[in-house]
Amino acid sequence: MLTPGTTLVLRSDTGSEVRFVVVSVAEPPSQALSQRDPRWANQRLGSTVGPETIGSHGCLITCMTMVAGRNNVGTFNDDMLALGKFVPGSGNAFLNLPELGLHLSELSPLYDQKAMPANWIDKLLAWVRSGKPAIIGVDFRPSPQNTQYDEHYVLVRGVDDHDAIEIIDPWTLPGAATNEMLVPRYGRNNAAALCRFMLYEKA
Repeated sequence: MLTPGTTLVLRSDTGSEVRFVVVSVAEPPSQALSQRDPRWANQRLGSTVGPETIGSHGCLITCMTMVAGRNNVGTFNDDMLALGKFVPGSGNAFLNLPELGLHLSELSPLYDQKAMPANWIDKLLAWVRSGKPAIIGVDFRPSPQNTQYDEHYVLVRGVDDHDAIEIIDPWTLPGAATNEMLVPRYGRNNAAALCRFMLYEKA
C-alpha cells in the first residue's frame, strides 16, 4: 500500500531512472454515513412523487456523499436536486456529478443472478488498490433466499491481500460498527456478491 513519503523509482526501457516521493494518497472516507441517520432519514429523496426517503432508498446518494468528502446527506440531496441530477419525478440519481466533485470513470455492466466475470473484478480491485473510490451495487437480499434483484449500494473502504473487500454499508445504523465485509454479507464470493460497480475520480 502506498503511503505519503514513499519513494518510487520508475525505469524506462533504456534503463534511465526517475525518482519521486508520494505526497498524498487517496484515503477512504474518515466518517461512515448512514442513510438512516435521523438528521436526514425522513427527507424526501430527490424529486420523487412517491414515499421514497433518504432513509428508505438513499443508499446511492449516501455513498456519493462520502465519495465527495461531504458529511451531510440531506444537503447533498438538496444540491443534486438544485442541479437537476435526479430523473424528474423520481429518486433515481444521475451517476456522473462533476459539478459536485465526482467524475464517473467507468460503470460496469449489471450482473444480476449471475457471476461477475474475473476481468471486471480485477478492474475493480486494481482501481481500489490505486487509492481511488468505488461504489458497489449489490442485491440487498441475495439469492437463494430471494430471486428478485433488490438494488442496493455500498461504498468500498478497502481491499486486503486476499481480495477481500471491506465496505461501508449505508444501511448500517449510525454508531454501529462499520468494518463490514462484502463477503459473505452479500454473496458467497466476490463474483456472486458484485452486481455492478462505479469507479470514480475526484473531478
